[in-house]
Amino acid sequence: MNTPYTLAYSYIRLDKYLPNCLNTDLDIINLKTDLNNGFTQVRNKGLKIIIRFAYNESSAGNDASETWICNHLDQIKKSNVLEENKDVIAVVQAGFIGAWGEWHSSKSNNNDIPPKAVRESVLNKLLEVVPSSRMVQVRRPWFKTDFTGITTPIDVNGVYNISNNAARIGHHNDCFLSTKTDKDTYQDVLPGQLVAQKKFLSDDGRFVVVGGETCCGYTIAECEDCCDIDNTDSRYKCTVAFKEMSDLHFSFLNVDWHPDVISLWNKTPTNNGSTCFKDISKYLGYRISLDNVGYNTEVKPGGLMQLKVELTNLGFASMYNERHVWFVLDGPCFKKTILSWDPRKWEPSSIKGKITLCTTIRIPYINMPDGDYKIYLWLPDPEPNLTPKKEYSVRFANLYLGNDIWDKQKGWNVLPGKVTIAKTAKYKGSNKVDTKATDLVEIINP
Repeated sequence: MNTPYTLAYSYIRLDKYLPNCLNTDLDIINLKTDLNNGFTQVRNKGLKIIIRFAYNESSAGNDASETWICNHLDQIKKSNVLEENKDVIAVVQAGFIGAWGEWHSSKSNNNDIPPKAVRESVLNKLLEVVPSSRMVQVRRPWFKTDFTGITTPIDVNGVYNISNNAARIGHHNDCFLSTKTDKDTYQDVLPGQLVAQKKFLSDDGRFVVVGGETCCGYTIAECEDCCDIDNTDSRYKCTVAFKEMSDLHFSFLNVDWHPDVISLWNKTPTNNGSTCFKDISKYLGYRISLDNVGYNTEVKPGGLMQLKVELTNLGFASMYNERHVWFVLDGPCFKKTILSWDPRKWEPSSIKGKITLCTTIRIPYINMPDGDYKIYLWLPDPEPNLTPKKEYSVRFANLYLGNDIWDKQKGWNVLPGKVTIAKTAKYKGSNKVDTKATDLVEIINP
């Protein structure tokens, strides 16, 4: 890869199809071909992508009516292009409506925010068309509460349920830090309303994806596109930005906008000898540190191995798309099994503190040669075509006891030490031998 980034952003422009639908099969084929080519480039670069459909990239807000938007979505669904490329789609932003697809300044809705009925119609259709394993982000937190009718954030009991719309709707703020309300991202009409909406977003962001970009709340008189960085109502200071991204659980930030804000952060030093921008980049999303590992170092074939792993998520957010954790043994033979651990539940240390994971693993008895085995935790992408690609695997963020624990050839995290599998093993747990065991398996209740 020639880029330090793992996540990209793309508009998908549909304005050439206005005011009509994709009115022939050829139109649908051509759109699908174009999108497939783009997704292939993303895949070849080892990236994931955030996509947003839109009819413009300007403040003019030239967009389509609700009817045409839903027609276009139906035809996108018919093409199956999103389902076929969901492996590289990180998240889909609601898009379609208004300026930049941001659900404001809509020409089809009197240059304003679309009414609730239009928002509900388009969002329902999006949730139907976007692959069920991917989230849809909306531009304002109250768009979500208006749609679901639920003013409480998603909690641990409702999360990761693809049939639950609240679990599939995330948030993007495209005027982050610009003003007190981030240019009406939050409402501030009733007493306590602004605080309540930020609290909702902070709690909701534990389990759904949050991200966005900065913008100019105030510009310099002589320069329409230049931010007044020093305006007292703007909130661009590094300490404010870092805290708010942490509180709201930001997973991504557009590094191209606004350039004045990004430039400010690049020029702002921090106490650790870095810069504000580098520190923000370091903690966006998840950042998993391996703190401690324990396991019995001798096991009989067919015996039980106890494993304890302690982690800390130093990042702002948790993982938001499904991912598996594999336990790998590599030595005289190779064995692997999926564990029951769900890394989406590895929440930031500000919420969870240290994460302690324990499990029991049955070692095969049949065709399991004696010898020393290295142990690995492997967190590949669950999409079958990306699973073997090491650039899509999750790497722990630290050295362990001063040692690099990343196997860059295989994309595995190396656990220190080794386990000896031998018929003469003395560990007491190994006495629970299953002479019929053929596979490496996790035992949930041994």
